[in-house]
Amino acid sequence: MSLFPEMHSAHTATVVALRERFGSSPSSILDVLTELKSAEGRLSREVLREVARAYGVPAERVAGMASFYSLLSTGGAQNRTLRICDGVACWMKGANGILSQCESLASDSKEITVTRNSCLGLCDKAPAALLGERQFGPLPDEFESLEQLLALNTLEPKRLPPERPHETRFVLRRPTEFFRKYPDSDGFPPADYRHILRMIEAGPSDIFALLESADLHGLGGAGYPTSRKWRQTAALSAELKYVICNADESEPLSIKDRSLMDVDPHRLLEGMLLAGFAVGARLGIIYIRGEYEPQARKLEQAIEEARIAGWLGQPVGGSGFSFDIHVHRGAGAYICGEETALLESLEGKRGEPRPRPPYPVEVGLNGAPTIVNNVETLVMTSAICEYGIDVFRAIRTEHAVGTKLYGLFGHVKHPGLFEAPRGLKLGELLERYGDLSEDAAFSFALIGGAAGTFADRSRWNHRLDFVHNETTIPMGTGAVLVCNSSVSVPAVLRQLLHFFEVESCGKCTPCRVGTSEARQLLDQLLTGQGTTADLARFEALSRTLKLSLCGLGTSVPIPVASALRHFRNQFEALI
Repeated sequence: MSLFPEMHSAHTATVVALRERFGSSPSSILDVLTELKSAEGRLSREVLREVARAYGVPAERVAGMASFYSLLSTGGAQNRTLRICDGVACWMKGANGILSQCESLASDSKEITVTRNSCLGLCDKAPAALLGERQFGPLPDEFESLEQLLALNTLEPKRLPPERPHETRFVLRRPTEFFRKYPDSDGFPPADYRHILRMIEAGPSDIFALLESADLHGLGGAGYPTSRKWRQTAALSAELKYVICNADESEPLSIKDRSLMDVDPHRLLEGMLLAGFAVGARLGIIYIRGEYEPQARKLEQAIEEARIAGWLGQPVGGSGFSFDIHVHRGAGAYICGEETALLESLEGKRGEPRPRPPYPVEVGLNGAPTIVNNVETLVMTSAICEYGIDVFRAIRTEHAVGTKLYGLFGHVKHPGLFEAPRGLKLGELLERYGDLSEDAAFSFALIGGAAGTFADRSRWNHRLDFVHNETTIPMGTGAVLVCNSSVSVPAVLRQLLHFFEVESCGKCTPCRVGTSEARQLLDQLLTGQGTTADLARFEALSRTLKLSLCGLGTSVPIPVASALRHFRNQFEALI
């Protein structure tokens, strides 16, 4: 007897087959919708009803998901939709003009659909684009046809970026092709995973102590102490716990997680194994943004290699501890980088934030205790456990130990990723690594990502750190956008507000309305139509946004406040 006797459409067999392939849990709905969109180019009402019937959920829930995620709701067939990034790094490199040119060239074509896309995580290749799974850039300023543009070489995952002068590598020191599938001659598992066995033998308390001694904070931007988060979940008695890797790297100017997954995916798996053992979890999930398909495939290959070698899906080295990892793809939503929205998405819903408390460490995925950490945090954990705390702490500045991954973008000669000590001052970072040859080349910098802080030369001796005071600049994701006098702070801020506006999930009125109105007010100022009252309203709106439920809305006032505090003269000059 059929499980779904009421289903009679032409899509029934396809949907049932996808349900069998991805599983019967509602968490698989996003995978099914992605496959259907890829195959058919659109998600019709009939298809959405079939999916709802197959999973026994309301049709409006499936329709809500289809309209929420940009990779499902925009364009035609995925492999024929050209997405031009308009993140701030690409905007500075002329992405808006390229988008207009592509739209004009595609207007008479039924082959290619052209659309804008929020930051693609390819800021080091700005201006960048995505076509299906193809990530490519930098795009040329001029081209005669879309065919000429699409003939550009696809970006391939690279080995480690060339080491910069003065660079200090800790997490990036391991060569890319390190993993051996077979035990070595003396009968031990692959040497590169032996530190996992060593830490399992030592016990969770030793892992916590290492992380505390390393002063390791969450490296996704929030900076919450990692050992404290892990201890909270480890202390709970629960039959089921989860380790979630947040690889939904959608913050403009962030490329570090993509780069780490490209060059050393096994390092991430090691970090998740250690986290699972430390907190008592048996399952890990990597939630990776849908625009990172090449990286998702590379992770799946690494997971299979680790399973074959006996590290995943079975007791590790005879220890009795077993752990497995799965990759879950997002479908285009910046908000899913917020941990509770990510959990909603994993449960097969719209990625809208949850009220907190309770926090995920106590009530997370499917109501179970869950730790959520980003890629860099988990990778750093593995490196610390492998190389030892003494090696890590030997790398130090006056106020901090260890290293951090930084990204340099904008008006620098060599944009991209590098590793350097924590606690650097802004001037030290730019003079040593930023390719700045003349003082005139620097006007201001945006530090920490889209929700970062604007700084001018008066803050040259302020250090980047997790601690916020009058002598520090919040480090955020470690990204630094360098700008010369060809762009203004209001213009850059406008592009950031545009990003937050289009990426707001719409759940909270302060964020949904406030980001849009703030962007419109800034547009009026930039076009010479603004008034003193508009500037006052703009400033007041930034305070209202703090009432939002999640970090997206509450982050918007950070760049606004720093811009108005340090560069108010640029705004007043527009009136």
